[in-house]
Amino acid sequence: MRFFLSGSGSTAAMASLSYCERVVRLTRKPPHELHLAYLGTPMYDLERFRVKLLTPFLQLGVTCHPIDLVETQRLSEEHRAWLLKSDIILVSGGNTLYAMDLWKATGVAELLAEVKDTAVFCGGSAGANCWFDGGHSDSMDPMTFRKSMAPSSGELSEFDGPSKSWEYIRIEGLGFLPGLCCPHHDRVQSNGVLRAEDFEKLLRRHPQERGICIDDWAALEIDGESYQIFVAPDAPKSAKVFIKEIDGGTLQAR
Repeated sequence: MRFFLSGSGSTAAMASLSYCERVVRLTRKPPHELHLAYLGTPMYDLERFRVKLLTPFLQLGVTCHPIDLVETQRLSEEHRAWLLKSDIILVSGGNTLYAMDLWKATGVAELLAEVKDTAVFCGGSAGANCWFDGGHSDSMDPMTFRKSMAPSSGELSEFDGPSKSWEYIRIEGLGFLPGLCCPHHDRVQSNGVLRAEDFEKLLRRHPQERGICIDDWAALEIDGESYQIFVAPDAPKSAKVFIKEIDGGTLQAR
């Protein structure tokens, strides 16, 4: 299996040309021969995020196919065919919990399992979380709820501002990769809590799990049995990918 997973989606890494070039390289094909299926489900198929994430791939010459599910709540035969034949499957950031529920209900989760040995899977934030056994998620943040967005206009709706009372949760992923993923590992979100600190508490509640921590501008690139960490030359030099786990009651990070 091949993956390119970053800590952030349309706000940073996965909207950057240098990161998308790495995804294309993983396919071992020239860009003009590639087909990409885009799953914007975590961001409710909103156009503004689709444009940000697909623009770098289109600039490289990749043919892109948006797979919209949110409005119809079903997977069309045309979209099913594109998922099965695409060389790259890109997942947006957003609400991982919503995406996982809809993918299971529409059969997308099963289709993704069918192509896990042929397609390159990529994404940031929710687009990284979804491939693991589980993930540390901000899906309880009201700003990520569908009612806080306007799908018809593609823009965030006007409301009184983000609630700061929400908590991070553990979500179930697709299980293609072992471990518990924490994207945005080096960021504080609207609840005022650093992801890294809360993730360590989550690991103590699930000491049998290994944590994969990805900073906003870092990416984990997996090619079969090998892996490497990618940080673009113009990205913050502090960006890293960590493994964290509980060993004998003590948190170990490396």
